[in-house]
Amino acid sequence: MNYIETYKIQLGQNKKNIESYYESDIYNEYCGLNCFLNNFERDNTSIRKGIEDVIFNLQGERSQLESCVALIKSTIDEFEKSKHPLFSTFEFDGVLFLIGDQTVDSQGIVIDGKSYMVVDLAAYLGAKDKYNPISFVIHEVVHPIHYRLNPEMYFRNFKNYKEVILKRMIIEGIATYFTKHFTDESDADIFWLGYLDQTGVSKWIAYANKMKEDMGQKIENLIKKDELEIVTNDLLFCITDPDNLWKGRLGYYYGYDIIREIHKTISIDKILKMSLEDFLPYLLDYFNI
Repeated sequence: MNYIETYKIQLGQNKKNIESYYESDIYNEYCGLNCFLNNFERDNTSIRKGIEDVIFNLQGERSQLESCVALIKSTIDEFEKSKHPLFSTFEFDGVLFLIGDQTVDSQGIVIDGKSYMVVDLAAYLGAKDKYNPISFVIHEVVHPIHYRLNPEMYFRNFKNYKEVILKRMIIEGIATYFTKHFTDESDADIFWLGYLDQTGVSKWIAYANKMKEDMGQKIENLIKKDELEIVTNDLLFCITDPDNLWKGRLGYYYGYDIIREIHKTISIDKILKMSLEDFLPYLLDYFNI
């Protein structure tokens, strides 16, 4: 596997190298992803300020960051060595380890036509004791695999707010369903990567089902108006209540449930190549729109 360790530049003392990093395609693409996942409320300058604050607070934690890198690398290397079907069947171009502002732990980015799993080590470190590394790696690796096969589903190619919501639900649904399909991990580790225990995940599923009709109405309005409603976006993809984590990220469950139904008749490789228009009938049927 191709591992790119930009965090070493960020933690270093060479100011020229640090400035070069903040002018690089890697940083620019990370910022684009960060902005997209945070409701378009950030820019490269504000993100850099957040990263610099994180780096300042990480002084003395380098060995802990290195242990995160080692854990993720060893997990991926074992998958490759054992010829795990996800790794032996599909391709992506590498893993980027960087220090971010802790708002995006991992996802996929595309640089010069190559797709990478990107990991914010600071964010991962904060959740390392809860995350299941097997589930984490499988879920996050699906993103660059998906974008490599189907660039339409990459955020840079979203055309409107409707696509922001609907494609993201499909993207996360695929990653979540594939984690269940390609591992033997528990539901707690599949749906929340270990961040919630089984009781919390059961509450989350029940709450998602309870909110499904209401969310369907909100999604129908979104399709008609093509306006980004921040509250709806946050309920679907973010943690909205720190005291009740199970009330957030509902879109991950809805997306999972949609992909689970699709996989009854359509193969994994074909699902990865489906367009939004291909998914739309299933999505509309799921929400009774």
